[in-house]
Amino acid sequence: MWNEIIIPEDLGDLESNPNVRPKGKVQHVGISMNIRAEAHHIFLGWDADHPKVNAMRDVDLVTGAAMMIRRSVWNKVGGFLEAYGIGQYEDIDFCLSARSLGYGIIVETKQLGIIILAQVQRSIKYNSN
Repeated sequence: MWNEIIIPEDLGDLESNPNVRPKGKVQHVGISMNIRAEAHHIFLGWDADHPKVNAMRDVDLVTGAAMMIRRSVWNKVGGFLEAYGIGQYEDIDFCLSARSLGYGIIVETKQLGIIILAQVQRSIKYNSN
């Protein structure tokens, strides 16, 4: 089980940070599946203050970087399949498995998450039990 949370020491100026993409725009407020079962980020690149972006909604999938899951649901689904590797569709597989068990997937747009790639300066270990 992965048991490390990565926290940057200093986020710095997010507007000038080259690792923040897309600049000032939405990157993730859910994922939809098209008729060919291809996953696409909803509202990718839209302005963050657009009313459609800010509506709480049921979605097909969410990215693993922005999930909150009850432990009982995590355990029932079986967590992420580590065979995928980190960032290789394990989150999509998890969401599809949860949906097959009757659970819904909802995006709560009142929350904001910032993930800085390639700027890891320290990590915190936690107990995954």
